[in-house]
Amino acid sequence: MSELPSGTVTFLFTDIQDSTRLWEKYPADMRQALKQHDEIIESLAQQHNGYVVRPRGEGDSRFVVFERAIDGVKAAAAIQRALHAEAWPEQILLYVRMSLHTGDGEFRDGDYYGTAVNRCARLRGIAHGGQTVISKITYELAMEAVSQEDEYLDLGEHPLKGMQEPEHVFQLTGVGLPSEFPPLKSPDDVEEPPAPGKPPFKGLQHFDEADAGLFFGREMLTAKIVARLQEGLSSKGMGSFLVLIVGASGSGKSSLVRAGLIPAIKNAKGWPVHVITPGDHSLRALADSLGLDGDTLIDEMLHDSCALHEVVSRMLSRGDGEHLLLVVDQFEELFTLGRDEIERRAFIDNLLPHTLPLIATYTTLAVRDAVIADGFLSFFGFTRSYLNWGYIVYESRLSSTGLLAVILLSLFTAAFYMISQGFHELVDPRLRSK
Repeated sequence: MSELPSGTVTFLFTDIQDSTRLWEKYPADMRQALKQHDEIIESLAQQHNGYVVRPRGEGDSRFVVFERAIDGVKAAAAIQRALHAEAWPEQILLYVRMSLHTGDGEFRDGDYYGTAVNRCARLRGIAHGGQTVISKITYELAMEAVSQEDEYLDLGEHPLKGMQEPEHVFQLTGVGLPSEFPPLKSPDDVEEPPAPGKPPFKGLQHFDEADAGLFFGREMLTAKIVARLQEGLSSKGMGSFLVLIVGASGSGKSSLVRAGLIPAIKNAKGWPVHVITPGDHSLRALADSLGLDGDTLIDEMLHDSCALHEVVSRMLSRGDGEHLLLVVDQFEELFTLGRDEIERRAFIDNLLPHTLPLIATYTTLAVRDAVIADGFLSFFGFTRSYLNWGYIVYESRLSSTGLLAVILLSLFTAAFYMISQGFHELVDPRLRSK
């Protein structure tokens, strides 16, 4: 997915009606139905220049943004027609409610926040399954360009839960779309999940660059790695510098690199960063990460162990940055997935430093701690000579101090999140009166 738009955008929220009952009664059929549902929404949204952000609220909802209101309206119409025409599993018939609203969304950490997002969520809450409702501003922006198949039905002003101002609502209807629905729900009838936001806990999921603000407990280790990278650059004759991050499976190596080291390098140094996982074709993954012609670079690296350094030198000479950080995550895939010994050797030979000091390439490798011994290092092509060149091992286990920081700072973030969302809105609707 390309970079998400910012500024004034049109939001599309979707949600499956009665999905909880369907999941309880027909779990196997719902798994297949949800797969079809997701494919329809995501493909048609992208065909209409939409950006699928992520599930919004429950797992059966979707959140899409558009730079133009008319694209959002056309996408919603196309999606509803496709959903109504879809051949669902035998026990399933999905009805999806949708809402469209245009406004300024505060974009940060790969997500949108603000009043416009909340209003679109509340607008979805008053709709019925199969119904698409549109705010007045979106209607005014899209009314002139609507297709001959589509039309708008004026439903008048309606209050929205938690919103001071009511919304003038329009319903999208037309050929292939249902037009008869009960009256819009009143705010008291709506048991809508809290206005979407970014939860402060990741659970067992890995942390990525967008989660840097939630990544606690590794600040000292991150700063130490950045300092060692800088030290390697400053050392006389050092054109490259290697840091090997080692830890047991699940200890947080990738999270340390992606949510700790990469944001720190970008914020402090402004260096370009390229991340790869070797997979079953390591040279192809390397070329794709650098945004270069794969076949040409692969051929060069297979025949010349200096090819990568020459490519990076040219990139830096164009003003792409003072230095370049190359991150190879899950380095063990070079052996567990890669089967071509010649390609594997070419990858290692190009990655490791040469006597040429003209390149400032920083390579961070994250590997499992299978065996960190001389035999293991030799197997990977790392000899003891690399210790003099700058080879360092960091253990990625979380210290007791770091664990305490995770607990306390996560609780602080959670408290701030609850306050910003409104604690009352986070309580189960059935308990609020109590």
